[in-house]
Amino acid sequence: MAQVTLDVGHNLGCDRAIERLERLLAAEHGGNDLIEDAAFVRRAGRFDLRAKVKGFDVVGEMRVKDDKVTVSVRLPWAASPFRKVAERHIRQLLESSLG
Repeated sequence: MAQVTLDVGHNLGCDRAIERLERLLAAEHGGNDLIEDAAFVRRAGRFDLRAKVKGFDVVGEMRVKDDKVTVSVRLPWAASPFRKVAERHIRQLLESSLG
């Protein structure tokens, strides 16, 4: 499996960052043609996620801290060529939500 791991800094504090991420995840789950069958489970300062992205099964987690969010997503080998695109998309979503 290919791995996407990135940190996105913020100055919101943990609780406020979690609130914004919950809104982001609800919006991405609701009407995005890139992401299908998305499921997000919140466990304290962490979100476990599972979805289909462009037909590929993707699993991962987001850990929320007072000053950053760390995302780790596992992609199947067949999706490896899209790793950089996925990383850029995730970073842009998080930066726009947490900024």
